[in-house]
Amino acid sequence: MTTESPESTLEADTEFLAKRMEQWSQRPNIHFVVLYQEEQSHLLAETLTAMSAQVYKGWTMSIIAPCKAPDPQLNEIPIFNWIQTPPEEQQQTLKNLLNDSDDIWFGCLRTGDQLDPSALLLVVDYINAHPSWKLIYTDENQFDKDGNIQAQLNKPEFDKEALEKEDFLGNSLFFSRYLFEPVADFHTLLDSHQRLGLKVTEQAGDYSIGHIPVVLYHTALENK
Repeated sequence: MTTESPESTLEADTEFLAKRMEQWSQRPNIHFVVLYQEEQSHLLAETLTAMSAQVYKGWTMSIIAPCKAPDPQLNEIPIFNWIQTPPEEQQQTLKNLLNDSDDIWFGCLRTGDQLDPSALLLVVDYINAHPSWKLIYTDENQFDKDGNIQAQLNKPEFDKEALEKEDFLGNSLFFSRYLFEPVADFHTLLDSHQRLGLKVTEQAGDYSIGHIPVVLYHTALENK
């Protein structure tokens, strides 16, 4: 990826990347996995509203929840897969979901968090530019319930020793199913991105982890 890409994804990135799309060899569907709790319906609505604004439309979402969908219409929208399962079966459901999916790329997304409108466009551009990357993290910021930015997390380039000391991967994470075989019980590591990053490094090498130095993920402090 050339460094000509603008800092602000809200300004010129869309036009810039639209031209780069002509060079892409792949346009993967990004399959998001969301773990939902019953009291989070208002947060889920904010996440879905932000997702609907994505410039890159190649995405789907599976929501694993202990309850029925708060809006029955979600069950009628093809890009959403609402999976009701007891809390004690959540890990097995997650494992089955990842293993049974035909998708190559997945994204982690917490209820209430939001992606920048051109986030997936930029992520897919990096996927095409860096075929060796199998785990991708981006910069992110945090916003309060009024929508005000409270902190921005500009993350370092990947370094195993630094990750051993501090979990700098944060919430913004995308991963390839090609990690499932070398990293045993991959699904159990998704609750700790630090452990996941270290395990991927151990089993797949440092070169398989990449950083996008642009704020693409917005973390809801209400959900911290």
